[in-house]
Amino acid sequence: WVGSYGGGVYRLSGKTSSRMRFVSMRERVVALAKGKSELLVGTTAGLIVHDQTARTTARIRRQGPRSNDVSALLRSKAGLWIGTFDRGLSLYTPRNGRYRHFGIKDGLIDSRINHLAIQTVAGKEAIWVATPRGVSRYFEGRWTRFSARDHLAKGHANAVYVAAGAVY
Repeated sequence: WVGSYGGGVYRLSGKTSSRMRFVSMRERVVALAKGKSELLVGTTAGLIVHDQTARTTARIRRQGPRSNDVSALLRSKAGLWIGTFDRGLSLYTPRNGRYRHFGIKDGLIDSRINHLAIQTVAGKEAIWVATPRGVSRYFEGRWTRFSARDHLAKGHANAVYVAAGAVY
């Protein structure tokens, strides 16, 4: 799956590609996440949920995340994490159909979310959040902040990646 900034969403298969018609060519795609049967598309105008089995598409605007300007998506056991360009992070929990919101007052180092990653620590999930002011980690219900004071170069983080138990 490939999302483009102003060119829609494409599915690559071998040497061929096809454009997915449920996303217009005008939409600026900034994040993609795959569920069991759905493709989640984060755009600068909201979240698009396309169920590939049912062939249905839903647009989620002003119903969940605090901003429609989606910048990052991540699926975890807890639910769907939705990072926004300017209004923090939201967690959608399918079990109860509710959103929980996180911002600077809750422990995030910045409310502008660049990227999300997940790490498993002793069988539990840690969510890592890259922002222009550093990195935040959500683990066991608490936030920890990492910035230039913690030796991050200039503190700005565009992406965070987890591999073999290490965070990059």
